[in-house]
Amino acid sequence: MNAPGHREVSQQASALRRVGEERRATIDGVSLRYWEVRRGPRYLIFLHGNSMCKEVFYRQFDAFSGGEWSLLAIDLPGHGGSSDAADPASQYTIPGYADLVLQLLAELEIANPVILGWSLGGNIALELASRGTAIAGIMLVGTPPVGPGTPDFAAAFQARALESPAMGAEATDQELVDFVQDAVGSLDSVPECFAAAAIRTDGRARETMGTHWAEGTSGHDQLSVIANWQGPIACVMGQDDALARVDFVEKADWGNLWKDEVQVLPGSSHAPFLHDPGRFNLLLRDFLESSG
Repeated sequence: MNAPGHREVSQQASALRRVGEERRATIDGVSLRYWEVRRGPRYLIFLHGNSMCKEVFYRQFDAFSGGEWSLLAIDLPGHGGSSDAADPASQYTIPGYADLVLQLLAELEIANPVILGWSLGGNIALELASRGTAIAGIMLVGTPPVGPGTPDFAAAFQARALESPAMGAEATDQELVDFVQDAVGSLDSVPECFAAAAIRTDGRARETMGTHWAEGTSGHDQLSVIANWQGPIACVMGQDDALARVDFVEKADWGNLWKDEVQVLPGSSHAPFLHDPGRFNLLLRDFLESSG
């Protein structure tokens, strides 16, 4: 497959955007595309995982677009319909992603949102929380709170995640398709745009993010964040997660864990919001009601 461009991926994914509008904002030299449903002043922000795109949350947009919450999903730089980073060394890092998200929310005058972060998106959400950002609540999905630095990596991730060639800048198309299959699990039908999004992703984004976080030179300690942040944090994991380890997340020291336990969905893998959207959306609706 020839690597699609960001505009091509955005067009291909448009079939999943059945509600709302795709919009664009330029932040620090990056053309960020975001998907928005405007309702009331309360916002639910969606942050996707590594090498994926904002449309992975289409089941949640379908389910929640008629409610009181406004919805906004962002394509990270180098992902989906957004342009590549203007400064890859800084913008393709967890702190760099957090900077851009903060600037976009400020430009859109969005304050005190609930953030749903999947995988890498959850790590970005925790980085935002560590800075004192006004956040009404965080839902982590498939996100082990680790780093910066590598001491907990082996305990937090499955071996196939740590050894995946898809984390490198030069991953082949087939390696990226295999990574998508691990990420979304045993869906009966995987939308073709998810594979296209992975192949489109700037390889520097994968390599830079992983290398930077492993070096541990900047960013806030995520285990300290979940132990000390005062806002509510929900944690949802698929019981059969192929990339992250459920036992690591369950043993972590949570200061304000929603319902006092990690929500583990049986029969789901790394993306329970896609595998079991009915059950997942009930959890999300409950969390929004308790956070709003």
